Amino acid sequence: MSPEVFEKLYLSPENVVKGGLRNAFGNPTRLALVGFPVALSPLSIELMGWRGATGLSATIGVNYYFGGALLTLSGTLEIFLGNTFPSVVFFAYGAHSISFASTFQPSTPPSPPTPPTAHKRKPPPSQPPSPSTPSSWASSHIPHPLSPHKPQ
Repeated sequence: MSPEVFEKLYLSPENVVKGGLRNAFGNPTRLALVGFPVALSPLSIELMGWRGATGLSATIGVNYYFGGALLTLSGTLEIFLGNTFPSVVFFAYGAHSISFASTFQPSTPPSPPTPPTAHKRKPPPSQPPSPSTPSSWASSHIPHPLSPHKPQ
């Protein structure tokens, strides 16, 4: 199978793009296909504890740069080429990778644990529902006139 046929079938079908953007950028899907497994492999090894691997802070750099930066860059280039779905997927995984790496930054400590006496506290007294509650429920079920949904 030729590389052109493989790319057309499996990687990303070509959209009609103004100018020579496809020739200038190439195929950003390949960049994302490098960034995702390179970021995910060390993280998976640490989460599974293979051969005693511990210390999630060791994957911060890989998650920021390979997972976050490469996937976000790939999503941006896919937007320029008109490939909406791959760009959304790459942005979502890139954002997840950045947020996951930021949780292991030493400068952002985790929240303190819940004290053991927290379950013994009395719950606050229940308040009667506000009079606007039923109207807010009703307004959420009325279709908005500007919504793109067409009635059937």
